[in-house]
Order: sequence, then C-alpha cells, then structure tokens
Amino acid sequence: MQEKVLLAMFETESSGIVARNSIISNRSGIYKPDVTNIVTRLSSEGMCWFEPRVGIGLTYTGTEIAKAIFDKVEIIRSFLEKTLQLPREKIEQAALSMYNVVDNDVLDKMRSTM
Repeated sequence: MQEKVLLAMFETESSGIVARNSIISNRSGIYKPDVTNIVTRLSSEGMCWFEPRVGIGLTYTGTEIAKAIFDKVEIIRSFLEKTLQLPREKIEQAALSMYNVVDNDVLDKMRSTM
C-alpha cells in the first residue's frame, strides 16, 4: 500500500495539485484513515512531510522513490495497453497489482517489445 500512496502523491504533485489525505485516498483507492497512517510512517522515514490543514509533500528522497515506482508502473501500463488493448481502468488496476511481482528482467522485456 505504501507504493500506491507514494505513486498517488507523485502524480498529484506532478499535476500541480497540493496533496491532501482525501486526494491521495481517491487516487490510490486506499481508505483515508489508512492513508493517514501510511503518510505518518512515510514522514517518520523522511520520504514526505505532512502538515495538518496545509497538505502533504514528497521530500527529495520520497520523490526519487516515487519516480522509480511511477516509471516501472508506466512501463507495465504501456505494455498492457499496447499488447492487450484493454480499457484504461483495467490497465490501471492490473499495472498496480503487477508492480511488486514484475522483476527487472521481465520489465526489460516489456520495454523492448514497445
């Protein structure tokens, strides 16, 4: 779940929106109380900052980790879209589910077929 929260934070920040728990919850599909717990943990690990009623932001370290997650998920998304031609919603769900099980060799093969 931590990866989903980091990814949602990265995508939110990249679109110029101030991240808040409710936005992260909607983007990640994770319940808001769970997002709060994950953000608190990420903050204690130095990956993000959190200020009540202000927002959430990624630190440099958090941004680097989130960018790596984003890049991997994006390769999986593109591969699924071009290979299986599924609707975007199904691709989104599948790519996030596959994130932790696709190793770098498989990822390289996916990248080379596009």
